[in-house]
Amino acid sequence: MKRIAILAGDGIGPEVMQEAVKVLDIIQQKYNFQLQYEYADIAGQGIANPVAQVLSAAMMLRFSLGYEDAADAIESAVADVLKAGIHTLDIAIDKDKAVGTREMGDAIKEQIEGKAN
Repeated sequence: MKRIAILAGDGIGPEVMQEAVKVLDIIQQKYNFQLQYEYADIAGQGIANPVAQVLSAAMMLRFSLGYEDAADAIESAVADVLKAGIHTLDIAIDKDKAVGTREMGDAIKEQIEGKAN
């Protein structure tokens, strides 16, 4: 069983989180795995993983605004940063090398800045 944190914030209220959990519940049943939800308030601690929010922004750019190239750049930058071993505490293999929220965001930003158009 894997543990995941359920975090509301940035305009994501409990009603949105309930719908996400509803989807995760049915996926667990359909694909035969289990998740344990941990409802946590880690606001302001600098330990949240911003990758899902960054990838949500890429989805917005792609599907709502039609900016395919911009979305590709974000998705590629995230993949490159993760492949380089830059991880927040929740996904780090070596917890001593984990970065915080700001460092992860900076790494993704720098990856985008360093790529040619």
